Amino acid sequence: MKEGNNSQQKSSYSDSDNYFDEKSSQVKPSKLTSFGIDIESRYGKSDEIIEMIEFTLKATKIGINKEISYLFYDSKACVCTISTVTDIEKLSDELNSKIEWVAYRTLGQFEWNGYINHKDSDIIEISNKYFVD
Repeated sequence: MKEGNNSQQKSSYSDSDNYFDEKSSQVKPSKLTSFGIDIESRYGKSDEIIEMIEFTLKATKIGINKEISYLFYDSKACVCTISTVTDIEKLSDELNSKIEWVAYRTLGQFEWNGYINHKDSDIIEISNKYFVD
C-alpha cells in the first residue's frame, strides 16, 4: 500500500503473504451470517465460504433456511458440517431430503446423517418434486 497524506489505514496483509498456504486466511472475517444462518470456515478459505453462501442462498429460496442453525467448514478435514435447529433424528423425511438436496448441489464435501458425502454424488437419488433449482 502506498504511503500518502490521505492513507490512514494499512492493509492487514503484506505483499509477502501467501494466501494459498494451508492455514492462511483468504477471507476475514471467516465467521459471518448469510440469510440468517451462521457460517464459518476454520481457516477462512474463500472457496469454502462461497460454497456455504451458495448453500444458504438455495436453502432460503426453497424456504428451509430457518431450519439450519450453523454451517462449519473444517478446512483441515475438507468437510462441511450442517447443524439444524431441530435434532437431525427428529427432522421430517421431506425436510431431511431438502437439506440433503441443497447440500449435494452446493457443498464440495459434507457430513449429513453420519455419512461423508460429495457434491453431485451419484450414490443417492433425491426426488426433485419439492424443489426449484
